[in-house]
Amino acid sequence: MTKHILLYEPKTAEGELLAENIKAIGDVQVTRARTMREACAVLTTRPCDLALLPVTRNDSLVYSLRMLQPNLPMYLMLERPDEFVPERQAQVVRGQIMRDELLTALPMLLGFEMPLTPEPTSERELEPDKATAALKKPKAEIDRQQLTMLAQNSMLDERVLVIVVSNGDEVIGFRHAVHQGQIEAIAQQLRRSWPLEATLTAQIQYLPASKAEHTAVLLYSRPLWDNFLLTIGSVPHMPLTQLRQHADRIRHALMGQEKGDKSQSQRGDGGKTAPLAKSHAFVLRPQDPLNGEVILALQEILPTLGRDYGLTVHHMIVQPTFVHFMTSGSAQHTTAWLAQYFKTAIMEALETYFDLPWPFWTSGYYAEETDTPLDPTELTFFAHG
Repeated sequence: MTKHILLYEPKTAEGELLAENIKAIGDVQVTRARTMREACAVLTTRPCDLALLPVTRNDSLVYSLRMLQPNLPMYLMLERPDEFVPERQAQVVRGQIMRDELLTALPMLLGFEMPLTPEPTSERELEPDKATAALKKPKAEIDRQQLTMLAQNSMLDERVLVIVVSNGDEVIGFRHAVHQGQIEAIAQQLRRSWPLEATLTAQIQYLPASKAEHTAVLLYSRPLWDNFLLTIGSVPHMPLTQLRQHADRIRHALMGQEKGDKSQSQRGDGGKTAPLAKSHAFVLRPQDPLNGEVILALQEILPTLGRDYGLTVHHMIVQPTFVHFMTSGSAQHTTAWLAQYFKTAIMEALETYFDLPWPFWTSGYYAEETDTPLDPTELTFFAHG
């Protein structure tokens, strides 16, 4: 049966090339859309089996498509692994996938029984030395003691209900407020929903309430190496940004152990190396002047948001017409990623306490890697905008 894919790509040349490559995998019909209006028009004509979307500034795109076809599997196409994904978009789509790995993953995402792309060469067809190397290639193993410590640390957050690390039939589970049988139910759902050969970067889904469990569970999954899957389950209302941070901490700690073991044997300083530290200056401008209550809340929120990513926030100047601050810490993200993170995270945190205008921020931002904050003369520009 022909599979129908909605491909939303505003860039004409890239959209045409990607559509042709997708059609080449088999019985697939691709309908391209360059605007949100065109994408919505496609779903009003007929339902689709899959939608592929880039990360955009317009959150209303995914919500509009979800309203037109509630069961539509939507995946965000990422240019790079650390690309910033707004939480409002991540909550609605089924998963995220690297753009350069899309063609490999599509057959599984579409539910084809066998991959339609050429199968990789079997070990028997490899040269003798290559076959031996493939057979001897070790699979990553989980340090269970470290995993237990990391899971217990994350579950100090009472909103985190369960943590599952799975590898096929092997399941390691930690539960805070769910029935033991729910761990296996989560593992079974992951076996059905996470394609074995697909290189997804993340997947978000819900485990509905049952007779044994009266509360639904929000599930966030990320791969560990090639053979393990890390899933964190939380209460449904937990902000996805914070859920993702728990997963990132566990993933980085577990996957860092392998790199750390290798690097320690090569260093003569006891394996301790100070991380590369960088400082950044940011200026954000609200759409409307901030009142006193919002200004006070911002001054409390900013340091907390920085600590979530190991950053120290300092030199804060919060005025009705602009917000200026510095961050310092180990370099893990680009300047642009950090600016987008703070814009989105600040707005989401403030929405908990205030009825904010939309859009809250003006378009764009000022962001620079520097050790010095802006001086009063430079900030005058932003104050009078």
